[in-house]
Amino acid sequence: MRFYFDTGSAVFRVDPERSLLEGFIAPEAFNLPHLLVNTHTLFALLLLLRARGLYHLHAAAVVSPRNELYLICGEQRSGKTTLTTALGLAGWRPISDDSLLVRSHPPAAQIVALRKSFHISNDILARWRTLDPAARHHCYFERTSVAGLEFFETSKLAEASFSRVDYIILPQITGRTSSSLAPVPLSEVILKLAEQSMFFQLWRTHTQQQLHALTQLARAASGYRLLAGTDLLSDPNRSAELLEKAVRSGRVGVGD
Repeated sequence: MRFYFDTGSAVFRVDPERSLLEGFIAPEAFNLPHLLVNTHTLFALLLLLRARGLYHLHAAAVVSPRNELYLICGEQRSGKTTLTTALGLAGWRPISDDSLLVRSHPPAAQIVALRKSFHISNDILARWRTLDPAARHHCYFERTSVAGLEFFETSKLAEASFSRVDYIILPQITGRTSSSLAPVPLSEVILKLAEQSMFFQLWRTHTQQQLHALTQLARAASGYRLLAGTDLLSDPNRSAELLEKAVRSGRVGVGD
């Protein structure tokens, strides 16, 4: 079985059984390098990885000072990169701002970072001047590609595999002044992970393995919805304070 992708400026042929990816990239594709790398080429690569039991998850991952792994899962523009960057500035260790790989690896599923640049909004870069020394690659659509792993010195950590997720955070931008945390039931967490992971409804066995791995990760974690307010933009340390307060208190709902 072979698959073909034609984006207009790039064409790819994927042969999963042979672990083969071939393609042609036209010069105009490099006018929008973020699309070429993070959408067109990545889409074909993820199909190849899926055939080998590695499944994409649209989520960020950060290791806390307590060495606990936090997943931040949500759709585009839900605040994953902003929250990840804020936690990094607060002394946490980001390993990805929006892309992970999930591997079904009995007896426990594993999380591996898909290592690539962070894509931070220009507004955040203007607000948080501590990020000024970070290397920047290119700008597009009011966002900038930033060498996040290098800036936070977590490149080595991002090479590790993690067999346990301690917390799963589902961010939601509210526009309110104050931010808060609310508990999320296991069923909703699993649904969100599946929603942000199921890019390919192919191969029943792999779909079953993927859902099983996501369920394993969710069952071991505590789930929270972060109702993000403008206070998180004013002070990047506020995100860490809010999450740490939830851990210390152990209450079902945490906020101001």
